[in-house]
Amino acid sequence: MDDRLLKGAERFRKLVESAGGFVSSGWVAQLLEISEADVRNRAQRNTLIARRTASGELSFPRFQFDEPKGQVFAGLQTVLVETASWAPEELIRFLLVRHDPEHTDDTPLKLLERGELDRVLQLASVHLEQRP
Repeated sequence: MDDRLLKGAERFRKLVESAGGFVSSGWVAQLLEISEADVRNRAQRNTLIARRTASGELSFPRFQFDEPKGQVFAGLQTVLVETASWAPEELIRFLLVRHDPEHTDDTPLKLLERGELDRVLQLASVHLEQRP
């Protein structure tokens, strides 16, 4: 594997770890009080952010959950609809990286947590336009 790919994969891993890491479908099922089959169905329908591990299991970024409330963060469903064509890794990076570092430390995830859905959708639209 190319050194740049390894470094990119390592940066991605650290980014996700700093936001709580990945959790299993069993963990999600317990939090949301649904079955693991329902968790897999929600991932397939793009109502949860999920990616496959090397062994083929689904893993879910923990940051998408409002754990005290036992639910997915409000507004995330709308973001998932708007970004349905994105690979999970692209969406995860988008949510966790600051898009205006000169002016704010806010990431789209922080904006979403504060209920600023319109701002997140605006950033997603700009990101989509700037894709190669």
